[in-house]
Amino acid sequence: MSAEYRFLRFEVVGIATIVFLSLGMIPFLSASWVSSWISDADAALAVVAGLFLFSLPLGYWEHQLVVDVYRSPKENRRVYGILEKFVLSTQESIKTATKPFFEKFDSISKNAFLTTLLDLCIYSNKAQVDPNIFNRLGDRWSHFYARRAVGRYAPFISIGLWGLALFLGYLFSWPLVYQLSSFVLSAVLWVTIFVLSHYVINRYAEKIWEEISFLEFSVVLANREKIEPIIQRVVSYLIEHPEYIERKESYGVALLKF
Repeated sequence: MSAEYRFLRFEVVGIATIVFLSLGMIPFLSASWVSSWISDADAALAVVAGLFLFSLPLGYWEHQLVVDVYRSPKENRRVYGILEKFVLSTQESIKTATKPFFEKFDSISKNAFLTTLLDLCIYSNKAQVDPNIFNRLGDRWSHFYARRAVGRYAPFISIGLWGLALFLGYLFSWPLVYQLSSFVLSAVLWVTIFVLSHYVINRYAEKIWEEISFLEFSVVLANREKIEPIIQRVVSYLIEHPEYIERKESYGVALLKF
């Protein structure tokens, strides 16, 4: 994935939020203010440049919000269930007096451990997978993040900023037109934005999510005979040496001690 594309997936989310916000604010702008702003090229350029710069951190924050949600311990992908069965079956096959380590993990540690195993299974040279599949997975994740952020998060964040702008405009006497017709037209625009965002952009994100899910566990299952020995070696060693996964508190964050 090119660096330009990685940048664009952040930027497009921020720009979409700014565009949605601008559309929602149009009914409240007075004609005299708009005409004076358009006639002043320097002011118009400054506003556009300011909105563009603001869209950069905004888009990055929205992107990270989507990542936090869909990479969180609460979001259990299908492949995690398969890997967990491999881990549990390996633990059961090893006779030990101590409690198996996997049951001691909290949700965060389990999610992190299964994610690591997934990386080992997919990217191990033991798995007979065409290297292009890695690029395919990366592209699918990137498209999912961007579409989910634009289709679901950007409309809600932009309408929140819209409400904040109206409140500040009323508080500080900005040149806004607070009329019933303005609210009605703005409501129509917001309904249109939400409908189009959901059915045109966000619906396809659901398909991409399923593609990622099926692709991940298909790679694991297709190479089961190759990757099971990897999982068995990891699990067996951690059962024999639990000191490597003892938890300690550092800066308020629970870390694995390796």
